[in-house]
Amino acid sequence: MQANPRKLLDLFGNSLRYVVPIFQRHYVWSAENHWTPLLEDILEKLDLRLAQKRVTPHFLGALILDTVRKKSTKEVTRFLVIDGQQRITTLQLLIAAVRDYALLNKFATLAHALDRFLLNPDLDLMDDREKEQFKLWPTQFNRKVFCDVITAGSRQKVEDLYPVVRLPRKRKPEPRDRLVEAYVFFGDRIAELSKPCGDDLEKKKGLLQELYGVLKDDFAVVEIILDEQDDSQEIFNSLNARGAPLSQSDLLRSYVFMRAEKGQEDRDHLYDEYWSKFEDRFWDQWIRRGSVWSSHLDVVTRMFLSSRLGLPVDSRRVHIEYKNWIRDTSPFPSVEDELRHFTRFGARYRALIERPNGDPFARFAERLEVWDVSTAYPLVIYLLEESALPKDDVAKCLADLESFLVRRLVCGKDTKEYNKYFLELTVSLRKTQVIGDALRSLLLAGKGSTREWPDDAEFAHHWRSGDLYRSLSSKQLALVLKLVDERLRSSKTEEVSTSTLSIEHVMPQDWAENWPLDGELVPKEMSGNWFVDSDAAKMAKWEKIKDRVGRRNEIIHTIGNLTIVTGPLNGAMHNDPFSKKQQALKNSVLMLNRYFDGREQWDEDAIDTRAEELFVTARQIWERA
Repeated sequence: MQANPRKLLDLFGNSLRYVVPIFQRHYVWSAENHWTPLLEDILEKLDLRLAQKRVTPHFLGALILDTVRKKSTKEVTRFLVIDGQQRITTLQLLIAAVRDYALLNKFATLAHALDRFLLNPDLDLMDDREKEQFKLWPTQFNRKVFCDVITAGSRQKVEDLYPVVRLPRKRKPEPRDRLVEAYVFFGDRIAELSKPCGDDLEKKKGLLQELYGVLKDDFAVVEIILDEQDDSQEIFNSLNARGAPLSQSDLLRSYVFMRAEKGQEDRDHLYDEYWSKFEDRFWDQWIRRGSVWSSHLDVVTRMFLSSRLGLPVDSRRVHIEYKNWIRDTSPFPSVEDELRHFTRFGARYRALIERPNGDPFARFAERLEVWDVSTAYPLVIYLLEESALPKDDVAKCLADLESFLVRRLVCGKDTKEYNKYFLELTVSLRKTQVIGDALRSLLLAGKGSTREWPDDAEFAHHWRSGDLYRSLSSKQLALVLKLVDERLRSSKTEEVSTSTLSIEHVMPQDWAENWPLDGELVPKEMSGNWFVDSDAAKMAKWEKIKDRVGRRNEIIHTIGNLTIVTGPLNGAMHNDPFSKKQQALKNSVLMLNRYFDGREQWDEDAIDTRAEELFVTARQIWERA
């Protein structure tokens, strides 16, 4: 590592390029916190010069650079900017503003001198003049605007390219790109500084020459150039730890693109073809997984690594574990191949979340969200993106997976080990040559309460007698009944929207008022599971009916007594007797509710019978070998 003090404009004096790596953040400096303090320091030095007082150089901090080996003798020498890109970008915009003000006033010699600190000469001797002419080459996000500002040659041209936009009924104009705002900020301040000169061009020229002298001689930086033994990525991470914490995906991006730079892979191609797909709002949205909040990009980064390792990865250690994985196993022949796999994984993850029109697996993804098992995403993504199975075979695998999930959900099985189990399944499938039936075989082989796939007997028991109204969420229970309803439909039956479905108890939870028990209405105070009274007659009656009351209160929440209805219908039914509910249910377009047509009564035996009949359909939907 070499550290040298450098005058500000000496940084740009030779034929060279400062390349901002893709892993760097976008340009974020602002007027209040950065441009104004910098300008105040410059004006302080200018005042000393104009007063002919001694001026000592002002240090702007360190600029940390990493040398990149040339691809050819014609290539302009380039350095990666590991730290200091915000400062160096701002200085380029300041120089451009001074140059363009000099051009406006026809100070050609001064403008030419400043231009040498923005653009490299001898275009015909360059490998790629479009890139290598610029002293600074920002990331793709900032590049076009920066290049437009540097090559515009005038404030008016910049304003034409990036005009102020005012929307109706808004007092303030829309914000422009920060690079444009910085250029305009410095241009306005230079014009204000020159106002006292009036129309005296010589006086104005003298002022600008002194300003040029300030930039050339009165500011300095410490230039630190890394050598081959220095880990530039670790230095980048350490330096950025001072500011806003880097996310795990930020660290991963820096690691991947630093390796691309070192391996002389085309970083612009890698960005445009792969990483640019992660540069939109979706990937910046924060979501909750368990007790941890993360961006979609952080989540998919963790899932991708976990899927490859076959083990859950701590959300705080994704970057470290990823580095160890790449270093120890070299799983990809190139960074491009690595990004190709990551991008495919990310695209499928996004499709599972957003479920675009035309995606044949969108309905499955929607159900997966209701079952609340995002831990299955790595397995699902593997089946959809890596398995190379025909669509029909993939659909069979997903049907087996859904049967596993729904049967366990109905049977009240523990989900705490799903994150480990689905990763284990993914790794096992990767090692399997023929995987058409491999997933079913693996699921059938699962043992213990955290991995077993309930058989028909266990499924039937919990389906018929389980308190599904309380053990499942309302969305889960509605989806179970909706899928049963869909299976009952013939191909000629009209499809209906089920987005507003809600759960309805046929025999209501408050049944005492309208629903007799063995032909006799039960006092409301005796319709619960407990009753105590000093009246001996009442207590005698309670002893006589309490077992049947308890039985009724249990069976009310089982699936045999539950159906789905639209919101308005649900609101009209309340605790009505069966005859009225039956009449209301005739208005339902759901096949599930045709079951009640013509029924004379609805009691515990009827509920048991319906549960049995619904199970026949449920077993067909969620099959198990």
